[in-house]
Amino acid sequence: MPSRCLSNRAENVACSVDLCSIKSRKEKIQASAKRFQIAPFMPFRDVRFWIILFAIIRLVNITLPPVEVGHNWRQSTVLMVARNFFEGPFDLMHPKVDMAGDLSGVTGMEFPLLNALHAGCARLLGWSDWYGRLIVLIFSSFALWSLFSLLIRVIDRRWARDSVLILTTSLWFIYSRKIMPDAFSCSLVIIGTHLLVKSWETGNRARKIIGSLLASCFIVLGLLSKLPAGILLLGMLPFLPQLLPNQRHLWTFAWFVPGAALVMYWYYFWVPHLVTDYGFWHFFMGKSMGIGALELAANWQIAAMHVIDHALKFTGFGCFLAGLVLLFRTEQHRVLMALLFAFFGLIIVAIKAGDTFVRHDYYILPFVPFMAIAAAFALQKIPVRRWRIAALALVMLEGLANQAHDFFPSSNQRAILRLESALDAVSNPDDLIVINCGPSPTPMYFAHRKGWVLSGIEIESSRQELIQKGATHIVWLQQSWKSGALPEGSAHSSADPPWFIESLIPSEQD
Repeated sequence: MPSRCLSNRAENVACSVDLCSIKSRKEKIQASAKRFQIAPFMPFRDVRFWIILFAIIRLVNITLPPVEVGHNWRQSTVLMVARNFFEGPFDLMHPKVDMAGDLSGVTGMEFPLLNALHAGCARLLGWSDWYGRLIVLIFSSFALWSLFSLLIRVIDRRWARDSVLILTTSLWFIYSRKIMPDAFSCSLVIIGTHLLVKSWETGNRARKIIGSLLASCFIVLGLLSKLPAGILLLGMLPFLPQLLPNQRHLWTFAWFVPGAALVMYWYYFWVPHLVTDYGFWHFFMGKSMGIGALELAANWQIAAMHVIDHALKFTGFGCFLAGLVLLFRTEQHRVLMALLFAFFGLIIVAIKAGDTFVRHDYYILPFVPFMAIAAAFALQKIPVRRWRIAALALVMLEGLANQAHDFFPSSNQRAILRLESALDAVSNPDDLIVINCGPSPTPMYFAHRKGWVLSGIEIESSRQELIQKGATHIVWLQQSWKSGALPEGSAHSSADPPWFIESLIPSEQD
């Protein structure tokens, strides 16, 4: 009897083991089948897929010179400095532009890091206008990944991913492919902050020292490239307790002391010195807070449109407002503090810039990531997944649709590319010229000459003075780039080149 009982028990145990193994195998098969079923959709859930995809989209017409309507003038000044580094002395302390008339062209500006990188590529590969576009695109794409890596440490992963996706198609979309220091400087600060947090998380002291030093270099170079990028640092302060695992790592901030001194030296000593000693001012470095506040108050409606329309477009701004309400209701204190700190920094920049802030929406770029975080939070509260995805797609598609024109400049804009060859036929590369394009330096850049950019009225009123200073030709533009009316008798038919070149050199008969 006992032996029979033991055998029955053994059979029962064996049976249960077989059932368990069968059940386990069944669960594994079902899990594998489920993974296989959703496998085609997995890339869409990975933020890296979207970062790479939108980087590829922004490669469309990446090799075009800066002739698009939006901020071609600002890109031209960056390229002027880069080309002068390429053709002349590579002197970062004395950047030169081409529209300073008979002066040297040396002027005060933000630290010319982007210009220097463009010139460095040109020395390796030969001169071309588009290297700066690719440089900004590369850094801004890495910055999106760095921002995601920072956000998943302080907020939900899906929330972080949607924040980055909204940012990708925001105002960031076009400025991250323009040859301008704005998105570039923000990217350096974001990447630097990510490197700093990574250095805090490593247990190796040597890596911690090297990582924090490298991080401080990125952040300081970002601030030197464009001071408003500091808004990002202000906005990140409320997250510091979550990002800093141990207060013993506070010593890593020591690297920023000489960096901050360098930033202050550049903007508050070296830039005024260059402007004063070399006699040419072009790059805006701010005005008094009183004057700036008055100018901002007089045009606050236009300034507000940068946030309401330009940043995330109207659908995105609606999500931003909804996100603010939900952040208050759910007591997301750190995110609200981040928004408040960043907004405070934006107000300081706006007041310091005055009407310049009103005219240029790129000043709000450092604030846009925080708007994207708030907008993405509103989407997280949509209970049905398909509706949440639809809302996200709507925000992104509106952003893309309203910026697509920037990739395809008109034929009228492209005509200016022939100006240099037209001038080569009648003048020497060293001749000083005058162009009736008002304050825009773009035609002077494509003329590949030095000289003056004035309105038609200014040219006529100072003609003799310009001749005395060495001007040899006047380029009277007739289409998109002109400023003011043309002189009598200089109008051409539409079949002619869109300019008229007037020689100021007396003929032998004269």
